[in-house]
Amino acid sequence: MSIEQSKEALLEQLEALKKENEQLRKELSTLRDEKYNDRPVSFKEKYAVRILDSLPDMLTVFNQSEVGIEVVSNEETNHVGISNKDFRGMRMQDMVPPEAYQNIHSNMRHAITTGTVSTAHHELDFNGERHYYENRIFPLDEEYVLIMCRDITERVATQRQLEVFKSVLDKVSDSILAASTDGTLVYANKQFIEEYGVKGELGVQKVYDLPVSLHIEEIFEKEKPDFVINLAGLGGVRPSLEKPLEYEAVNVRGTMNLLESCKNLGIKKFIQASSSSVYGNNKKAPFKETDIVDFAISPYAATKKSCEVMGHVYHKLYGIDMFQLRFFTVYGERQRPDLAIYKFTKMIMEGRDIPFYGEGNTFRDYTYIKDIVQGIKKSIDYLENNSNVYEILNLGESNTVSLKEMVATIENVLEIKAKINKLPMQMGDVDKTYADIRKARELIGYNPTTEFEDGIRKFVKWFKENN
Repeated sequence: MSIEQSKEALLEQLEALKKENEQLRKELSTLRDEKYNDRPVSFKEKYAVRILDSLPDMLTVFNQSEVGIEVVSNEETNHVGISNKDFRGMRMQDMVPPEAYQNIHSNMRHAITTGTVSTAHHELDFNGERHYYENRIFPLDEEYVLIMCRDITERVATQRQLEVFKSVLDKVSDSILAASTDGTLVYANKQFIEEYGVKGELGVQKVYDLPVSLHIEEIFEKEKPDFVINLAGLGGVRPSLEKPLEYEAVNVRGTMNLLESCKNLGIKKFIQASSSSVYGNNKKAPFKETDIVDFAISPYAATKKSCEVMGHVYHKLYGIDMFQLRFFTVYGERQRPDLAIYKFTKMIMEGRDIPFYGEGNTFRDYTYIKDIVQGIKKSIDYLENNSNVYEILNLGESNTVSLKEMVATIENVLEIKAKINKLPMQMGDVDKTYADIRKARELIGYNPTTEFEDGIRKFVKWFKENN
């Protein structure tokens, strides 16, 4: 083969390699595209449009020159009277009244300048009514900003009503306060603040941290009671696991404050609300007042046992006649919303899953509220007519109902099937409560008359009328 032929063959091979290389590049590019296209779509990417459409706020995008780019929320949220189509390219100052524009403009400048979220408020007439709006302005990048506009008309109306209500309460000569279930002080009128020296921020401090206890004797001296019935306290086993110090402060020290005032002022009759929880997981049933109660399994139970012991001390040392009434799972109209019967009834009616701890084989001696009130009244009568008394009494129905049976009864009364969310047993929960009430029957004539299903029917009737 000549040199020229060899050169020509090499050129042909080189050209073939070039074509092959080009083909490989194309195939690689295709593979890359396929890999990208096959990439799993993130939850945010998949549902972004649905999420935006579900929001109640009007979401708009403007450029930094305040020209409308896009309404990214659904049409129903649009309250400016401009269609989403006409919005594009329109200047903000042409969309809203001058006063509203100035508020939004000022806050948009602040958001762009600082690179942080800025909040503005404005008012607009919409569908013939005055509406109040809150805007949150988010810089998206160097070109665009997102404005989230929320209708807060109902909130403003409620706040104004509250202000009127508060102004009325501030003129009342009585001390008035409101506290959440965890003891946080959420409202106090002017008289209460002045009388009890409230200095801290409302919504932060606890009621039991206020110097209210210092005024108990003053109140007792003014009212001169013959009898003290202490039904106050923090209730609930599970919350006590999270906040044991609060339970000690309210239940034990609160009771001590009352006992001290009774001692100092010569008040000789006292009834203390105790609890079946002091029995813990007592193996013997029904529970009798003489059973050993040294094995509490929750801080709540421990505080109630402490109150019983301190009550006995004040009876022995200072001659205070006393009943310790061990209530067994009280239920009925106006009960706390966090308790099972109230909570289950509400959740079943709303179609929500109810929390179902364990297999439903825990048992409770549910006691209707009117039977409890009967026991308290009979205890008062007994103490008023007798002296040198210190007694512990069980107040229950002396009948056990399982968790399964309780739910089934509520289902039957509501005529709605419950949705069950099974959960593990909780710490602090006892397996059973079951009252031996023979002592209460014999001593004070206690006679519970409300069967569980009848009590549930009464509760449900009240619940429907008040919710």
